[in-house]
Amino acid sequence: MMTVKVGNQTYLVVGTANGTIRFYDDQFKAQAWFEDLMLSKIKSISFSNKEARSQQRMVHSDPKGTFNKFKCPDFIVADEEAMIMQLESGIFEAIHKDDKKGRLLMHGIQSTIIAVAVHPHKPILAIAGSTGWVTFWDYEKRD
Repeated sequence: MMTVKVGNQTYLVVGTANGTIRFYDDQFKAQAWFEDLMLSKIKSISFSNKEARSQQRMVHSDPKGTFNKFKCPDFIVADEEAMIMQLESGIFEAIHKDDKKGRLLMHGIQSTIIAVAVHPHKPILAIAGSTGWVTFWDYEKRD
């Protein structure tokens, strides 16, 4: 669980045991959810400090028929099975399950990932494992 500030709105962000990521507003109402990602239990979430590249605003209607706008920076998640995925905020509005895919960055690590941090200016991840290892990885070069 963590918070992310987008403009003047702060969201509570929760990664669940079934691989879903949910965003709640200050009234604890769900504002966005990222599911069907083929992830297991979410262990780490790291947000970009830049606006979403697509600059899309996601829109969904609430029960009263008005429209709420949701926007968040792109983010990287790591799950219990050591899969690391980059998610663009625009997939929240996708209708079809096949359009709700993230970009797989890394998988197949032998131990559970316990933390992922993104360098603020370079395309580098710092990844820590449950057995005490730390590695750096360039996600543009994929090495």
